Amino acid sequence: MKNCESVSAEHVSKVECVACRFAPLSEGYQVVDTNQGVNGEWSLFVCPQCGGAQLEPLPSHDELAQFYNASFYNSEGARFRPWLEVLRRKLGLVRSWHLKGLSAGVLLDFGCGPGHFARAMKVKNWEVIMIDPYNVIAEHNDLCEIVDGRLRLDLPDCSVDCITLWHVIEHLPYPHQYLQELTRLLRPNGKILLSQPNYASLQAGFFGQDWLLLDPPRHLFQFTPKGLGILMSGFGFEQVYRSNNSLELGPFTILQSILNKFFGDSNLLFNTLKSGKVRTGKFGECSRIFRLITYLILVPFFGCVAFLLYAVLLMVSSGDVVTLIYQKND
Repeated sequence: MKNCESVSAEHVSKVECVACRFAPLSEGYQVVDTNQGVNGEWSLFVCPQCGGAQLEPLPSHDELAQFYNASFYNSEGARFRPWLEVLRRKLGLVRSWHLKGLSAGVLLDFGCGPGHFARAMKVKNWEVIMIDPYNVIAEHNDLCEIVDGRLRLDLPDCSVDCITLWHVIEHLPYPHQYLQELTRLLRPNGKILLSQPNYASLQAGFFGQDWLLLDPPRHLFQFTPKGLGILMSGFGFEQVYRSNNSLELGPFTILQSILNKFFGDSNLLFNTLKSGKVRTGKFGECSRIFRLITYLILVPFFGCVAFLLYAVLLMVSSGDVVTLIYQKND
């Protein structure tokens, strides 16, 4: 894998924003992987027009597959410890609230992960298609093919009422191609939900390299609501819903980012919560045991701080995660 220092000035001048197509982008800061232990260092380039950002150099298709296979989900399709997966199943119901105004129909949950949200929607009488190229428990992966990083779905045109991308678009090497293929499936006035880290949030700006949701090199792109609006309008979509609230990730993201910022942490708490079969990551100079003991003292206090900050930031519409619903205009 190339090191970001090998990127020439000529290459930088050709970098184009994946959301709004503005160029050139300005170099922000360097990032490393603290979640899965992938070696390397990348530069994060920021778009002056829409405020989004993207990694440089972008990993190849083969490298991307290595970031997920046998290291992102365990053999049962889970990512976190059993008790936390139980909690996440409950939070799948919370996610379903975003679609409470829609009549049940056919839903494609692309990048479904362990399937918590998909199961919640089945309870609400939706017919759900579950696809996740990197999770073996997805029921309909046989309908999905990825060739050289590009998506092909064995589904007919105009066959789906709603598509959900929960923390997916930032992982996609070719967002335009994926969105074009997904748009093909939507019926007239169909809707697509995008939920992802909000790089325009105050949290992202303050924590910088220590922000939990950077997650390089799996998060190839960091989007803003402005950039997503420009991107989706190019496919004929209009925004009809926005939420800055993410009880699932908001308070925890602030907590882990505080620990990263002020204690030189490397997402230790986040990595500790993972399933033992996928628990990896790099840690700082202090021993893991010493830091975990320190957490017993710090987490209760900073946890309260994180919830307070989360509530205050929601008042000014700044959420680490933004959820947007777009309607296809036909």
